[in-house]
Amino acid sequence: MKSLPASVLLLLTLCGTAQALTEGYYEHDEQARALLSSVDWDKAKLVEITLDDFTFKPHEIILERNRPAILRLSNVGKLAHDMSGKGFFQVALIRQVSSDTFRVVTPYIQSIHVRPRQQAEIWLLPVRTGTFSFQCGIPGHREQGMEGQVTVR
Repeated sequence: MKSLPASVLLLLTLCGTAQALTEGYYEHDEQARALLSSVDWDKAKLVEITLDDFTFKPHEIILERNRPAILRLSNVGKLAHDMSGKGFFQVALIRQVSSDTFRVVTPYIQSIHVRPRQQAEIWLLPVRTGTFSFQCGIPGHREQGMEGQVTVR
């Protein structure tokens, strides 16, 4: 794992947690929080995602396993939208979700709702590779093309 200090890797290996984390299963929230606190968030990749009425731009996102990322969601549309990606969010540890009006600190989420003309950030650490879909979970929005995919390499 690139971004983690050797001492954390050794601890996770000794505890049998390294495999569990890379498979997307977490034995204890404390272990997930410890892993997130060991990450150098100054090296996070910033990914700007625009939510417009019925589109995500970009609709394809590429992230690196074990490299922290900040997804900045900007809703420029007239309607509320969300980014729902249960598959993707299950293989990433979430440090926090924040906006101008709120902040949530948690290791897990399923979606993030962004009101018109608002912004939100998801600070996360992808721990498993693969390609995962995401979409707007508001009824009718996905059917109008509001979907995309995240590839974690």
